[in-house]
Amino acid sequence: MDKKPETEGRKESFDPQKLMQEGGTAVTETTPSVASLNRKMYRNIHVEICRARNLAAKDGSGSADPYCTIEASGEQKMTTVKEREVNPVWNEQFVFRVPHVDGKPPMMPVVEKEILEICVYSKSNSKLKSGSSFLGRLKLPINLYGETPGVVLKGKEREEWRPLEKRGIFSHVQGEICFKIFYTEGEGFEDEPPRLPTSPNTALEVEPQTKRTSRPLALLAGSRSARSSSTEEHKSAYLYVRVDSAKALRVADQADGTSDPFVKLKLGKLSGTTKVILKDLNPKWNQVFAFENVKRTESDGSVTQDFNSETDSLEVTVWDQDYVTHDFLGAVAIPLSKLPTRSPADDPLPPQSYRLGKSNSSGGKSRHPIKGEICISAWFGSPDDRAYNEVFQPGKTGGVISTFTNVYWLPQLFYIRISVLKANNLVPPDSKRIPEVFVKVKLGSLQKVQTRVYKRSFEPEWNEDLLLIGSHPLDDALELDVFDRVNVSTEEFLGHARIPLSDIPERLDDTEALSRSYVLDKGEKRFARSVTGRIVLRMCIEGGYHVISESPSYPSCSQPSAKSLHKPLIGQLELGIISAKLIDVPKSTVSRSAPDVYCLARYGNKWVRTRNVSDLNPAWNENYIWDVSDVATFLTIGVYDNRASKAMSSNRKEALGKVRIRLSTLKRDETYRSVLPLFAPAGAGYRRMGDLELSVRLVFAVSPATVLKMYFQPALPAMHYYRPIPASALPALINTGMKLVASRLARGSPALRDEVVYHMLDSDEQKFTFRRMKANAFRIQAFFQGDSLGPLKKFMDEVRSWRNLPLTLGTHSAYVFVLYYMKFCVISSLIFCLFSVLLRYRFRTGVLPPMDSKLSVVEDTMPDDEDIEEEVDSDTAPEQELAVLQNPYKNYKILKSRYELLLDYALLIQSWLGTIASIFEKFSAIMTWQDPRGTFLFLIQLTVLILLMYYLSIKLLLTAAGFYFIRHPRLRNPLPPPPVNLMTKFPSLADRML
Repeated sequence: MDKKPETEGRKESFDPQKLMQEGGTAVTETTPSVASLNRKMYRNIHVEICRARNLAAKDGSGSADPYCTIEASGEQKMTTVKEREVNPVWNEQFVFRVPHVDGKPPMMPVVEKEILEICVYSKSNSKLKSGSSFLGRLKLPINLYGETPGVVLKGKEREEWRPLEKRGIFSHVQGEICFKIFYTEGEGFEDEPPRLPTSPNTALEVEPQTKRTSRPLALLAGSRSARSSSTEEHKSAYLYVRVDSAKALRVADQADGTSDPFVKLKLGKLSGTTKVILKDLNPKWNQVFAFENVKRTESDGSVTQDFNSETDSLEVTVWDQDYVTHDFLGAVAIPLSKLPTRSPADDPLPPQSYRLGKSNSSGGKSRHPIKGEICISAWFGSPDDRAYNEVFQPGKTGGVISTFTNVYWLPQLFYIRISVLKANNLVPPDSKRIPEVFVKVKLGSLQKVQTRVYKRSFEPEWNEDLLLIGSHPLDDALELDVFDRVNVSTEEFLGHARIPLSDIPERLDDTEALSRSYVLDKGEKRFARSVTGRIVLRMCIEGGYHVISESPSYPSCSQPSAKSLHKPLIGQLELGIISAKLIDVPKSTVSRSAPDVYCLARYGNKWVRTRNVSDLNPAWNENYIWDVSDVATFLTIGVYDNRASKAMSSNRKEALGKVRIRLSTLKRDETYRSVLPLFAPAGAGYRRMGDLELSVRLVFAVSPATVLKMYFQPALPAMHYYRPIPASALPALINTGMKLVASRLARGSPALRDEVVYHMLDSDEQKFTFRRMKANAFRIQAFFQGDSLGPLKKFMDEVRSWRNLPLTLGTHSAYVFVLYYMKFCVISSLIFCLFSVLLRYRFRTGVLPPMDSKLSVVEDTMPDDEDIEEEVDSDTAPEQELAVLQNPYKNYKILKSRYELLLDYALLIQSWLGTIASIFEKFSAIMTWQDPRGTFLFLIQLTVLILLMYYLSIKLLLTAAGFYFIRHPRLRNPLPPPPVNLMTKFPSLADRML
């Protein structure tokens, strides 16, 4: 090869010096030759960091605290930190002394280049760590002999913009940086230059002047080791192929005189396909492909490629898409031995034109003459290549990556409490009748609420609280309309008031907000009659509540809206999405291609989306990190088929499956790598769609005592207990929160469909289904028949059967002992329970619990059950049946209200069954050590209870418990007691239900 690759940014040969290794990165000092000692020995390289733009956000508010580090010739310098800025301006200059001579010595191998590396970081303000987040880097080679392109003499410098580059395969980098670079001539070394070794085998040791700071490490994705330096990345070769365009292709469709061309790439068993350009003889694709794991052999300081006979050339074929068989348009075979090796700092290679010809492979035959050219650029590179950001990566099954990784930040939601107190001086249109007044409140296009009707009064007083959900920034406004209800179908407008959200104060506790009076006006109804009157309101933004915008059964966050009240962070959650294996995916109704698969993962206010891979066995190998403040939360990962987004039919299902992981079941600093099944709804039940391979690790940054203390804290902020939200209003608020999240994610890039967002948020968990009711009933039955109480029932049956006479007689003796020594019986039972839990510790499970189809009663679901669910869950089914009645409107109102009441009772029974089953299953989780930290705390409580019952009388304990239960309200705390908080943190089988 005519160009050698670089290792950590330096092109190295035999050097008479010894490379100093620090942190996995080589720091090299160069020694000038004897012939160059009398010349100028160094140059002053001036680097001015001007500014940057479009940097990646590293906090929840969409900003970062960026700074730059500049390193060259063993020295490292740093700019100032620009707080909360993604387009920072520095204008700071730094000087580096770099060895330099006018010409290269002829008889001595030396280091030819010095690398100037500019790294951009975001300073972390988290209490968990004092490190920084990587935002991107830029490597600039500086020639030690001769002139360097782009490095000019002082006075000729100019600003230059460069895109930031990745540090590793899974780095998420965006933005550009602007800098200036020039040099001034030096006069010689200030210190005495080191002596050259007298023996050719003796290496000269030089002490480094500046130590390189450590860099953040990537997540360990199972057995895949994290890369702390880019040395390993350069060892893995990539063959990059950019398919740019084609010219003057042959006409394949004689009817319309055009072609529908696309390109196939083949390298041994690897292949890739571009998109199809319809009706174009001069198509432009501009797609980049990367073939991975091309072998590289290092020998004698040089780097060469080692190819097998079947992969000694890259085959490029052009085809015309047809419904039956594709028509061959031409082919090109590019020998791999003639392709250059490009370093990340080099300029992009321009596309080269190749004339299309015949192909020797099977299928590449054509009876027609071949014409046209194709423009392609191909080179060997590393994962640091800037082309990797736009790569379409081929796989053995033809899979390609069609979109890129993206991170979505959810809006900061908050509750708005509106207390409608009263109205004054209202004048109805008809002065002869007393109005029946009510108030409608509107926020945006998704939220509309109203008060009750205050009957027959000119001075109505409601004293009613209304709750809405807002989001930052505070750009919206509340729209209040006052109406007079004349009859069931007629309303008269009485006034309007508009209140910007920015004028509403924020409240962090349960102190009473101040009331204000607002003048009513016409609003947008300019042709309305004259309006008079005032309305008195008490409003506040509730910062002490957590806005529930997901299923309450599977929360991913419990932080209050106000940042000043946030819980301290306790650690980080690391997720590696490795691959999936799909076994039953239907063909698309739009195309016959393979599924276009991507993954979504959500935790807290951060959602991440992997790349789209068109393959039945997609491989992502992407790593993500979240901050954790509570272990009683869930991480949700879903797999989806992007073909549904392109389908015209609305009944096309996009979900391929979903898994949930409860963080409290993860051990401290332990990596779990598991293959979890995927289930998707299909017809009357669920269908197995494949498997998803994940690696998860929970890393704590606090002491174990701090983590155990969290188990005794309430699951929600204190305001949810001091002033609870009415249970009747909570479902509507949850539904509104989900709509706000879906509307925000629909504006992302790429956008997420509402169907996907609702599936990730478990919106169907709030609906009544016969399948879920049966599943909850079977969970209660399984508790009494399973491992928890099943052995006790079996023991009692054996005692009552008198088949084991010693056992039966021993049970009689124990029963008599219980009757006469009740205190010791209770203590013995507690001790037996204690040791039973301890003995089961060695049988605890060490894998992630999968989604359970049998638990969800998927196999037993009949088609009739689904029909009933659709009838019960539909709003239009009663309307169709009531249309034939004599008085449709009146009967509709009556039966509709009874129908909704019946549906509420059915949902209530379903939730009760689920709650009772969850309580039983939490005791089973204690016995089986599903949450080791929680079980440890339970055993401590049990030990304390045993000691109290041994040293104190039962009467005294019961007296204290009774007095505590009926204590004065002033002595009560609205927050749940610590033992209750501990029980709520344990997992249950509901976590694994579909």
